[in-house]
Amino acid sequence: MPTVRPTNTDGRPHAGWRAVPWAIAGLLLAAPWLAMRLTDEVRWTGVDFALAAVLLAGLAALVDVALFRPADRCWRAGALVAAMTGFLLLWGTLAVGLIHDEAHPANLAVAVVLAIAVIGSLLARGESRRLGRVLVATAVAQGLVAALAVALGDTAGALAALAFTGGWSLAALLFRRADARTGLGGSA
Repeated sequence: MPTVRPTNTDGRPHAGWRAVPWAIAGLLLAAPWLAMRLTDEVRWTGVDFALAAVLLAGLAALVDVALFRPADRCWRAGALVAAMTGFLLLWGTLAVGLIHDEAHPANLAVAVVLAIAVIGSLLARGESRRLGRVLVATAVAQGLVAALAVALGDTAGALAALAFTGGWSLAALLFRRADARTGLGGSA
């Protein structure tokens, strides 16, 4: 019986691993459903499940692209860091709010940050150099959200926003590294 290695020669996981991000997303979605059966502390509505399903499916799709696209390892790592940063930022903002609480209007600034990341990434069309620039712009926008939180007297929100700034910055550095390694400005 042949031995199945976990990765291809270019570092990408074998196709059999493609189902893993989707399975994890499904398990994460099933967790609150199960918790609702076991305790009255968890109360999700159909809207909660629908929103969570869309967010988890989007994350699974981004992870799928990042892991299975034939690109430089730094490119894939940058894509994973950016996807996780965006997901956690959106999920946390919707759940409890980044600035004060989820109903505070200042949290709409997070939509601007995410729009920069998403629209910029689509326009970059997978090119490392362009993605690096997009994520630098995203990090700057996230830093402005931290400044807004400080101005509104929310120190915890400012610290959380700075943590997300770090995630965007790390992703930008990884894409810059991928660009330097390939020397093509593309995705290798």
